[in-house]
Amino acid sequence: MESSLLDVLFLSEKRKSLLLLLLDGPKNIEEIKSMLNVRSSPIMTQIKILMKHDLIVENNRLYKLSSIGEILVPKMKTILETFNVFDK
Repeated sequence: MESSLLDVLFLSEKRKSLLLLLLDGPKNIEEIKSMLNVRSSPIMTQIKILMKHDLIVENNRLYKLSSIGEILVPKMKTILETFNVFDK
């Protein structure tokens, strides 16, 4: 079954963390692994999912938000921050 865009954005902590990290600018895989404290295989799986849904792109070994990602991720961040306020 195909995942919806909402599922892709919100159901994985690794994907959320990666998208929020890329909000600060392009990163190579070593920076991503170091900053998120993850190994290559698990994060590459998440990168492939995000690329399949056109949320991130890769160019010259740098991963960055796509045009769609640049629109959606700041909105996702706002939603997550709002939920955090209500969770406290």
